[in-house]
Amino acid sequence: MRAWVSHDAKALLPLSHPELISRMRSARIIQSYLEDHPAKRTVLKSGSDKEVVTLMCEALETIVPPRDGRFVYEDRYVGTTEVGDLALVTFESSVKSAGSSSRPLVNQDTFVLKRKDGQWLFLWSIAVSIHVDLDWDPRP
Repeated sequence: MRAWVSHDAKALLPLSHPELISRMRSARIIQSYLEDHPAKRTVLKSGSDKEVVTLMCEALETIVPPRDGRFVYEDRYVGTTEVGDLALVTFESSVKSAGSSSRPLVNQDTFVLKRKDGQWLFLWSIAVSIHVDLDWDPRP
């Protein structure tokens, strides 16, 4: 979760399922980003997985601000439900102004992991569908 939120390509690459990386190659956010960076178009067709994830993180960084130090973020693991080769992992995330005594804004985030060679890899979250493919939702 933190690798996606922080736009950390080095951390995100080994955690990403190949199906997610494949979908990144045609991601809406990358298509938009390439309008201003046409020299990087070759990455989508012939670039390595590492280059594609890096491009995705660059595109995310342009429109999704990283976590801001003026706020306090907390992520609490809620639970995991396994359904076949998928796992739905739920976190409760909260954010509030640093130094504020007001109640934090709380929401639940669900991440879908998919097993590959015995290892759970990041496949999907609501943020992925927004930026990669609005129609894609692998949740059972």
